[in-house]
Amino acid sequence: MHYLKYLAARRQPAIHPGGVAATRLLVRELRLEPGQAVLELGCGTGASLVRVASQPGIVVLGVEAMPEMLQQARRTVRDHRAGDRAFLVAADAGRLPVASASIDRAYAESVLGFQDAATITVMLRELRRALRPGGLCVLNDAIWKSGTSPAAVLAANDACVQAFGLRQASLEPWQLDDWRRAFQQAGFEIIRDDLLHAALAQSAGAARPASRRWRLLARRLRSSLLDSWLPGWMPGQRYGRALRGARGYGALVEARLFVLRAATGS
Repeated sequence: MHYLKYLAARRQPAIHPGGVAATRLLVRELRLEPGQAVLELGCGTGASLVRVASQPGIVVLGVEAMPEMLQQARRTVRDHRAGDRAFLVAADAGRLPVASASIDRAYAESVLGFQDAATITVMLRELRRALRPGGLCVLNDAIWKSGTSPAAVLAANDACVQAFGLRQASLEPWQLDDWRRAFQQAGFEIIRDDLLHAALAQSAGAARPASRRWRLLARRLRSSLLDSWLPGWMPGQRYGRALRGARGYGALVEARLFVLRAATGS
């Protein structure tokens, strides 16, 4: 079974870097206001979708290409009684099912990061097309660390495709400067592109006294690791072994929080 299909079957709610803590941060960075239309690219099992839809006066459209994920997302929306503000559509990012400049906010978690360069370019252009000028797009994704060699990228991706059916990160050895260039070419201004763990620490520190900051961050990091990896630890099953074997490849990537603004006049 493809690893994403396995996670869908388990209705896993947080399969992106940082887990639920990162989703909370992402929602804050969206700067939502009542009356806004929001798009989630690759909504997965719908956990983040209903969280965003719970914000006052917000309507969210979740786009998902994998039928197994879409089925679970429908269950999540139904269970949260969010059907009047969270909507789902089966589609890929090649052509988003929305009119141009009709969306106020867009976001994605672990969707663009493991694509090839051509697909990333199409996804970004479609997100920019959908967003109104000045609209925000927030992305949480894992990218290759600076200095990672093409050979290491090839080896990591090949191993992860064999074990899980998906790449570790982008097909090409795209690092931070490559992503910055792609955002700008698609018509986005970059507001921030912080390391996720630093963004989470900053967020925790701004809200709580210093004496509690490190304890909170430790809990969040522990929670995010469980959210991200625990579903694969099945005794006697191949995903547990595969995840242990893939730890070295995980050291080649870094999670980034990208906050982008759709440039005006583009």
